[in-house]
Amino acid sequence: MAHTIVYLDIETTSGAIGWMGGPGNSNYVPVEGWEIISIQWQEIEAHTGKELFPLKILKRWESGSELDFLKKVFVGMLPVEYTFEFFDEKDGETKESNIKKVPNFLFWKNPPVLGYNLKFEQEVLEGKMKQWKDKIKYKNNRPEIIYSWNIDLMNFAAMRSGRTIDYKHNEIEFDKKGGTFRGSRLQNISCKDQSGDVIQNMYDNEDWKGIENYINKETKCAIETYKQLLEHMKDWNYKEIN
Repeated sequence: MAHTIVYLDIETTSGAIGWMGGPGNSNYVPVEGWEIISIQWQEIEAHTGKELFPLKILKRWESGSELDFLKKVFVGMLPVEYTFEFFDEKDGETKESNIKKVPNFLFWKNPPVLGYNLKFEQEVLEGKMKQWKDKIKYKNNRPEIIYSWNIDLMNFAAMRSGRTIDYKHNEIEFDKKGGTFRGSRLQNISCKDQSGDVIQNMYDNEDWKGIENYINKETKCAIETYKQLLEHMKDWNYKEIN
């Protein structure tokens, strides 16, 4: 069981959304038409949500080019430290590991990742890796964000936004939003009061302080939501019903 979990979020220019829709989408933007603006992460205690280290932000605007920035992301150092519990078969007891140091947590299966709609983070990183594959010598084949343990707040936001799930005839049916997550955002369940749509305008105006303020507020609200979920569930016990 992990003692550390890493909160992760990525900001992009608005074209990333059109790119994800694919070439058949009327709003389609090719991968070259958008950029990753920032990658931010913070290590927190898995069982309490307590911040273990300050928030770290890797900023596109501090690099001379997109290629320079992505080299930092994909082959640079995005380090985290974590501990976890394991069962020692020799001694027959649960023990805590020594501190593990991960050089770039985006490509590591541990520690687990906390975020909102982590599939977005996975896809934008994979898209940029493919775009720059002839310019960057990758040490890893793909990010491991959604291929390892993670806690994604999107599912909770969907439930809080009115989407309901009905198990009927062994199939899952959604009676709202057409079975999609559209409209279910972090600001539905947290103190976050702005959509990420404001980022593009800030980027165009080179309002770097505004972007940092947005990132800091969003991080605070996401982690606070996680803390409250832990508190809400602390007395919950699974009971098997015959």
